[in-house]
Amino acid sequence: MQHIDWIAEGNSAHVYLDDNKIYKRFKPPISLDTARHEAKKQQLAHAAGLPVPDVYEVFDAEGYAVLVMEYVPGLSIGQLALREPGRLAEYIDRSIQLQLAIHQIVHIEIESMVERLHSQIKRAPRLNEYEKNRLVTRMESFQFVSRLCHGDFHLHNLIQTETGISIIDWMDASLGDAHADICRTYLLYLEKYPELAESYISRYCEKSETSRDEVLKWLPILAAARLSESVDSNQSNYLYALCTSS
Repeated sequence: MQHIDWIAEGNSAHVYLDDNKIYKRFKPPISLDTARHEAKKQQLAHAAGLPVPDVYEVFDAEGYAVLVMEYVPGLSIGQLALREPGRLAEYIDRSIQLQLAIHQIVHIEIESMVERLHSQIKRAPRLNEYEKNRLVTRMESFQFVSRLCHGDFHLHNLIQTETGISIIDWMDASLGDAHADICRTYLLYLEKYPELAESYISRYCEKSETSRDEVLKWLPILAAARLSESVDSNQSNYLYALCTSS
């Protein structure tokens, strides 16, 4: 990995470009096994026919886990929306079309959303045992058809290329309720862009004939799970209020 160009940094990794390949170097304490886990999810999504960059390899580089994948040139839909705010509704609609395509996939061997959320809620630092158990019990009472869910679906994880839109960052993918995946996207928008969040959920529910209540019943559970992630104090206070308000 010599003479490579840094192109981006996220919460979990630095991203580099070399020889027309993307090198995603994870930050500690993310392990090689975790990187392999993400690679497998991305490979499964790619094999299912979704517009997803192909995965080439995963290796260790001086203690850092590195995921190598196909380079997809272009800007994120989020970047385009910031440049052209008048086209935001169009970009939201295009993202919804892709998310609907993801949710059409039901036969895929990937981790359970319920098990993933259960683990995250149990690690949430702000919640006491009663609050955690109450949310887990509520989640386990939900009935749904399991579908592929991205888990971190938002405009900045969609890359506009010359031929279409590519979906990146599959670390949080799971098999679970599509309503929860919609709610997760809504929550991510709600923290910083409440108007975008409202536009997104309204347009998704309209286009898919989805019940808004069926989506929002997941909000306290997903807010609790998000508390286990790297969030600042303001986000933590906001999420805690969401997951204990009902």
